[in-house]
Amino acid sequence: MSLLLLPWYVPNDKQNIFEIGWELHQKLKERPEETFCVIAVENNVCQALLIAERRDAHIFIWQARARAGFKYSKLLFNGLIAWTKRKGFNQLKFGTAQKKERFFQKRYGFVPCGNSEMTRYV
Repeated sequence: MSLLLLPWYVPNDKQNIFEIGWELHQKLKERPEETFCVIAVENNVCQALLIAERRDAHIFIWQARARAGFKYSKLLFNGLIAWTKRKGFNQLKFGTAQKKERFFQKRYGFVPCGNSEMTRYV
């Protein structure tokens, strides 16, 4: 499964798409109860991917991507919020490029918290 998602992973300066696929495979194998993974497929085509994990005292959004105009993005995010609360946490975090911060502030209510990270309390 994780290799089929290679085009959907968002690489960064620390991991390429193959390393992300391997890490996801390991997380789902070794710590499935601490990993949130939703893959939205419509008409046999991947439309969105949302992966988060428990880290210390918060939930960290590790991978998030959706096709432009995908109408269920907020539904996926609401599912993550519900999972976060069920796990007993009240904070979501993720890292992003500064140029994308405004989008996440407006659409999902995140606020910058330094070091290219954003946070939202749920």
